[in-house]
Order: sequence, then structure tokens, then C-alpha cells
Amino acid sequence: MLRADLKGLSISDDIVSEDGKMCAHTPFNVPVHLTVGIEGSEGGDIFVSSICNIMWLEREITRARILIETKTFIVGNFSLQEIESVVRELVNSITSNDWNGIVARLSEFSSWEFAN
Repeated sequence: MLRADLKGLSISDDIVSEDGKMCAHTPFNVPVHLTVGIEGSEGGDIFVSSICNIMWLEREITRARILIETKTFIVGNFSLQEIESVVRELVNSITSNDWNGIVARLSEFSSWEFAN
């Protein structure tokens, strides 16, 4: 049985303060890049999701009245370290008999770099 392993997580430095907290005073919705591979192996593929805060969600729902957001993590006032910990737990809980099975599960909340 193969297990997914989060090798890295990166987001725009513009929304992270010097103390590692997400910018709580500005609405944001930015891409988050997850590097995911197989536990015990080197390297990984890129999976992309979005991360937005509640201020962005409130602003956009006021403008549009209806939102369709997929593959998005919605956060309150958390640090990047806390977000990475939660995403790591989610990713590293994924197991499958093959890499395609892992990709299928990851695709529930992210887009694979090699997908159409």
C-alpha cells in the first residue's frame, strides 16, 4: 500500500506577515502549491488549490450573491505553520495501491499539474 507524503507547501509571501500569520486584515484568495510524492521516496508532483480567508468570502458573496468555489481551503486567522500542519495531516492520510489512486483522492481538493 502506498501512502501520500506532503513534501512541501508554498503560497504567496504577500499574505504572510513576518510572524508567520496569515494576513487577517486583507481579503485574499491565492493559489497554494502542494508538492506531493510517495512516502519514503524523493520528489513529487505539484497539486494546486486555493486558500482564502473569511473576509474575502464575505466580500465576494456580497458582490456575487452566489459563489461556486472548488478546491479551496477557507481559513480564519491561522498561521502558515498551522495550515501546513492540517494540510499535511489530510494529504498524508491518503493511501492507495497505486499512484493513480492517490492522484484521484488528491484531486478531490486540488488540481494535478499533469491533468488535462
